[in-house]
Amino acid sequence: MNNTTRNLARMALIAAGLLFASGMARADAVTDNARALLDKGDAKAAYALLEPLESQRAGNPDYDFLLGLAAIEIGKHTNAVFAFERVLAVDPNHVRARAEIARAYLALGETKTAKQEFESVQKQGVPPEAAATIDRLISAVERSRMMAAPPYAATPKPPSATTPTSTAQLPPAAFPCPRSAGRS
Repeated sequence: MNNTTRNLARMALIAAGLLFASGMARADAVTDNARALLDKGDAKAAYALLEPLESQRAGNPDYDFLLGLAAIEIGKHTNAVFAFERVLAVDPNHVRARAEIARAYLALGETKTAKQEFESVQKQGVPPEAAATIDRLISAVERSRMMAAPPYAATPKPPSATTPTSTAQLPPAAFPCPRSAGRS
């Protein structure tokens, strides 16, 4: 390899590094801006900043976590679940993402899954105040599940006006019986 080729290779490597670094700086600026917006309580603006980049940035745990936070705060619970699932696929021990996905499941009415996720968070060793909050949420989930279950769920359903209660109400073909020899 001659000197000209080496120099061109070095310049290409430097250019690629600069392009990569500028992309990372842009990416960091996006997540930094989104984080700042979330800190100010402007989840709608954070979501508007992050959502258009999802096809390019999905799979980056920092991006996905912020997208999930913004989504859950503006009521896009299903989108939040997808974003937090991506975070947890990369880092299953991301306690905050697991707690937030539990909150999203709860908002979606998936109480059983929410309870499982909250219990998983507790097992990961959270600070006492977080554990107390999770205990209250789990209790609330259990109460809501008990209230949602009909009190007669274990008892047989009473017959309705259209439910036949005797063979006299059934059409003749319902109980085919062989004719006895003495009857016609």
